[in-house]
Amino acid sequence: MKRFRKLGIEQFLLSLLSILGVAFFITVLVLTVTYQKEMQNKYNIKRYEELITLMTKAETEKMALFTVLFWSSLGTMLFFFIAGISVNIAAAVTSFKQSKTCFWLSLAGILLTRFFGLISGSILIGLSFRKE
Repeated sequence: MKRFRKLGIEQFLLSLLSILGVAFFITVLVLTVTYQKEMQNKYNIKRYEELITLMTKAETEKMALFTVLFWSSLGTMLFFFIAGISVNIAAAVTSFKQSKTCFWLSLAGILLTRFFGLISGSILIGLSFRKE
């Protein structure tokens, strides 16, 4: 049962980190698009290439910072998403013969959203404490 508890904790934490990664990615995306739109309105230019040539050094650095944040948040989000799915696949494979409940909860964590990963991780933790 301790293995299921550990599995539930991992599933819960990875799902939580994946959800936070998505929230961070969406926030950075909105900030980047808002700043670019603000600069386009300020200089009254629609083409990105022309906008970059007219922006001041500070504005260009801020745009570059938003670009770096965008790509790093995308990478972070994808990493935690893939790590969460990998843990759920490993849990489903190892628990198939031992515990059908753990298998189905892990399979649901793979197929459904990360929010269900939070729920199924919590259920696995609860079941491991109840069976001790």
